[in-house]
Amino acid sequence: MHSFIQSKQLSKAIPKFNGHYRPVTEKRLQEALKVSALLVKYHGEKYLPIFLRIEKELVKHQRSRLALVRAKDFQSHKISFTLSPHKEQSFSE
Repeated sequence: MHSFIQSKQLSKAIPKFNGHYRPVTEKRLQEALKVSALLVKYHGEKYLPIFLRIEKELVKHQRSRLALVRAKDFQSHKISFTLSPHKEQSFSE
């Protein structure tokens, strides 16, 4: 019975595939992270690599989004960009 409840929770967390490609978004990655956490919780650490991969992709997506914001701010001269011999790049407001 316990396994049935776990499977039912997982099936509710996983959306049905409608045959159309959906772009990877931060929201979708967060939902996938929740599902992968349930997999680890109920089915063991053999699913941990999936959780770690999704977590890594979420961080990468967030970093890209923030870099885009910085680039747009730089374009509009809201921040100044300087190169330092000690660091690859530094930002100052």
